[in-house]
Formats: sequence, structure tokens, C-alpha cells
Amino acid sequence: MWLMNAYRGRDGNYILVTYPRKYEGREEALYLGVMTSSALGLDARRGIMRQMVEHPYARITPDQFYGQASATVR
Repeated sequence: MWLMNAYRGRDGNYILVTYPRKYEGREEALYLGVMTSSALGLDARRGIMRQMVEHPYARITPDQFYGQASATVR
């Protein structure tokens, strides 16, 4: 389990950044709060980890965000 800052991008996808980092991309994004990785399904977590190897943030679809478990945003 790890913590992530969660944002919603203009395209409707979610942008996740390892806590305590902030999203610094070019696209505007709405800050939602801090969430735990365990709130997401296993496939979504694996995809996030793969993306974060090469990028400072990960993008997931709403289906991935809400798919296998309800996301806990605080």
C-alpha cells in the first residue's frame, strides 16, 4: 500500500502522483485528495507502477479508478 495524490484531468481520466508530490503536468487538473493504492484493483495498481517507472505520474480511466474497489479519497 502507498499513498497517492489524486487529480481529475480535463479529459475525465484520473492522474495519480506518489504522495507527497504534486502534479506538475501541462494539463489543468482538479485536485481530489489523498488516496491509498489499496483502494484500486490489482490490475490498476500494476498499470500505475509501470507508468511511474518512466513518468512522474500515472493516468487511469474512470473505469480503472472505480472498477474493482471503491476509491477512498480523503
